[in-house]
Amino acid sequence: MVGKLKADEIEKFLAKIGKNSKYITGYKEVLKDIRGSKVLIYSSSLSREKLSKLKQICDTNSITHILYPNNSLALGKALQKPYRVSVVAIKSSGDIDINQFLRLKLKSVVGEGHMT
Repeated sequence: MVGKLKADEIEKFLAKIGKNSKYITGYKEVLKDIRGSKVLIYSSSLSREKLSKLKQICDTNSITHILYPNNSLALGKALQKPYRVSVVAIKSSGDIDINQFLRLKLKSVVGEGHMT
């Protein structure tokens, strides 16, 4: 399932996730431990080759993947990290409702006239 959300919606979600949740950052680390992830968010600066591989794995494991429309530096800042983050895999959300975030994503896709 692919998502198209505005950057500010994703940033609000990531700010909450960064404080109380279990997640993995970085392309290589995410590839090693993607199983059991609930959501995968990737930056627009991820190469096509890497993105293709991640999407294939996500589709195989039924993991929702969402494009963060800014670069890896902005994704790192959204997670309140002082470094670039190309990919983040959210493993557990603590007290954050991931399903509510995913419903917001689904509304944005349906509102555009296509479902994935």
